[in-house]
Amino acid sequence: MAAGLVIALTAGCSGPTLQESLNPTPGQAGCKPASPAAGPDQNFEIQGTPLAKGATASGLFFEDNANPAQRNKVLERKFVVRVSGEGEFGAELVGPSGKPSALAWGPEPHEGGDASSAGEEWDMGLKFDDFGCWNLTLTRDEVPTAAFWFEIG
Repeated sequence: MAAGLVIALTAGCSGPTLQESLNPTPGQAGCKPASPAAGPDQNFEIQGTPLAKGATASGLFFEDNANPAQRNKVLERKFVVRVSGEGEFGAELVGPSGKPSALAWGPEPHEGGDASSAGEEWDMGLKFDDFGCWNLTLTRDEVPTAAFWFEIG
């Protein structure tokens, strides 16, 4: 029991400070920094960076069902995102090389989301086939609304 307590206390010291938790730096181009994720009490929700006035976006990754032997070649994850705004929803994924990369699938409307939060929820499959910084830009009526930066390594 004592060993578990020591590990928990040590792990707590390496996390963000209280100030960082209350006001995380939004993700920036080149993953400097990558998009911040909330702690376990918020299911590690990833915060998007607004690109339009008043925009909000957050998302969650889910495990895929791929064969474990395939995971070394391509990392594919379901990403559920909630984004504010109105109009046709779009998503563009850009790899570390700066070239657009096709989504594995989607985006498609997500059923059963949290109706108390602002915005609509969308599901999509993100396929990461290279190490480095990836950018996901969400649009409404083709206008950039919010972005996420993921460091894959």
